[in-house]
Amino acid sequence: MRKGDRAEGSKEHPLVSLPSDARTRRILDNAASTADFAFRHRITKNQFATLYSFVRNDAGLTVAPDLARPSANDRELISRPLIPTRVHPVILA
Repeated sequence: MRKGDRAEGSKEHPLVSLPSDARTRRILDNAASTADFAFRHRITKNQFATLYSFVRNDAGLTVAPDLARPSANDRELISRPLIPTRVHPVILA
């Protein structure tokens, strides 16, 4: 998402997506279907760099695996986890 945008109501934002046969897209679509939800995939591209370019130009939002997230130094994009990281206490004896 572009810096300054809000993800609230993200179902209203079209997605800039990978092709339907991409593993990331299948996982996303299956999870949405399980929740009785469907994304509006507006633009389909094959590479993450291209997805990010379209997001920078306000074409929509994208979902990427953690290892493919944009750089933390990117001045135009910001990424957030879909599921917050859970911290489990560890007791060392």
